[in-house]
Amino acid sequence: MSDWIAAAAGLLGAGAGAGAAMWGARQSTRAAFDQLFQQEEHEHRRWQRDQRLTAYAALLAADDRFTSDVADVMDDIDARRERGESGDFMVEGAERLTEAYREVITASSLVELVGPIPLAELALRLRETDGRLRVNAIAPESWVTEERFREYRSRYQADHKGTLMLFRMHAAQTLGFQDHQL
Repeated sequence: MSDWIAAAAGLLGAGAGAGAAMWGARQSTRAAFDQLFQQEEHEHRRWQRDQRLTAYAALLAADDRFTSDVADVMDDIDARRERGESGDFMVEGAERLTEAYREVITASSLVELVGPIPLAELALRLRETDGRLRVNAIAPESWVTEERFREYRSRYQADHKGTLMLFRMHAAQTLGFQDHQL
């Protein structure tokens, strides 16, 4: 009978050891899955940050080109008027501004895709501000006088500058550059 008791105790001990081994293996597997999940989550956040950085940089570059083109077109109009030329000065400028504005639309659409929502809204606001100036710049002279355009342009510049600063600030925060000074 003592053999039976020893065998039962051995079996019970082996069962407890096997249970402990299975519990340990399960914990180890769970820890490995948790680590894998965290690593995948980290990689996704990094990929998302890279996508956002690319989209934000594209919008800033497109907006900078548009703003520069507006200034160049207006300088050209001023120079032609000073020389006493007449006619529709915006024919050439309209094409240039339209192409630059298309880039703003494309870039702001990327920002809308990668977000977050507050930056997508600011990108849309920036696009709308640029769009209003573009429409105003290419309007026929009978509709927009030089004085009205200059007034609108100064109002545009103030609105544009504020929106651009907000976009840059939120973009820096979203990308993790909280200490970034504008």
